[in-house]
Amino acid sequence: MISKLLISVLISGTLVQTVEHKNGEEEGGADRDGKQLLPGLFSIVKFPNDQCTGDTTSLTGDCITPGECNTRSGLIDGSCARGFGTCCIVQDTSGTVSVEYNNTHLQNPGYSSGGAYKSAFSYTYTLNRLSSDICFIRLDFIKFQIAGPQVLSETPYTSCSPCYGWKCSVDYLTFTTPTMSVPKVCGDLDGHHMYIDSSSSTANSMALVGTGTTTSRYWNIRVSQIPCGTIYTPPQGCLQYMTGFSGEVYSFNYGKSADTNHHLISQEYSICFRREKGYCKMSYFPVETASFYTSGKPSSTLARAGYNGCKKDYVSIVGGRMTKMASCNTPNGATPSVQRFCGNRFNCYDKATVNSVIYSDSIPFRLGVFFTSTEPGGPTSEPNGNGNNYNRGFGLKYNQILCGTDV
Repeated sequence: MISKLLISVLISGTLVQTVEHKNGEEEGGADRDGKQLLPGLFSIVKFPNDQCTGDTTSLTGDCITPGECNTRSGLIDGSCARGFGTCCIVQDTSGTVSVEYNNTHLQNPGYSSGGAYKSAFSYTYTLNRLSSDICFIRLDFIKFQIAGPQVLSETPYTSCSPCYGWKCSVDYLTFTTPTMSVPKVCGDLDGHHMYIDSSSSTANSMALVGTGTTTSRYWNIRVSQIPCGTIYTPPQGCLQYMTGFSGEVYSFNYGKSADTNHHLISQEYSICFRREKGYCKMSYFPVETASFYTSGKPSSTLARAGYNGCKKDYVSIVGGRMTKMASCNTPNGATPSVQRFCGNRFNCYDKATVNSVIYSDSIPFRLGVFFTSTEPGGPTSEPNGNGNNYNRGFGLKYNQILCGTDV
């Protein structure tokens, strides 16, 4: 979109001619074709509604006129477009709301003052696409901390054998989406993002629910509109989309230490990576020694690999392998590559005790996450309790590799 301001300036008895401000350039006295414009009573200043960063909030906003920002009930947080525009930050703490503007920030009551929210609540957010050329809604969890999954999903303990846990039952975020499935999430999602398919004319909605009054909750979710066909538009079926040559990916509610948090149950989604020009392979490696714990017992430090080694919780990498000089191994024997990785170490050699770099030549670059609905839980002091197996999830580094590189 383009914003316009009408201004009247008199310099040395002569009215200033039309000024156009677009993409950081100013043209005075001429139109886009270089034709001279006649002086007029008003000058028109035009500037694109690019994204901007607020001076005090450091949040992402839109560069628009002060009047447009007031219409949005936004916060004017600095100037942009060489001072012709204002950086407008839209924040909503009212709870149930229909999102009507790009870069809207959905926040807990009291967030701007740093306060936690402990009251029970049930909010529904309607995520409207602003035009028919919007294909995705992107959610950025700038800050998101609500109650995590519970150690036991069934009560009393004696009613389950075995006991299963780690279900988002106290607090949770769920979605109603026309064309793709988005898992229920809870716990710590700081820094995560999601892409929600909005190609249908039916608006998406998400429900954020909190029960109880003891959990200190914080959330600040930026809702942005992603047009179809851009270099940053994800492929269909990708819940997360990573750009750039390298970076890190984490499971939702990833444990920040080996003894905290637990990966969520009933998770099935894809993390996709934009293939950069001239790059044909991917490599993956844990961010730290114990940052790959998807299944197994706390005392185990074994990798599991292949279909028979990973029948429940695992990550999927098509054609996952070590270097060409080394083979993978599954319960069924040696193999050039595997697709499933699980256990408490990251390796394509089943029952290995150390992590290994995993390479993949498969294009498009994609990592699948598959966590089942049954995860052992319940205190071991109770009948049939399985305790905490400390499956924190995964944290993996990724790097794209130049075409022609022999690995």
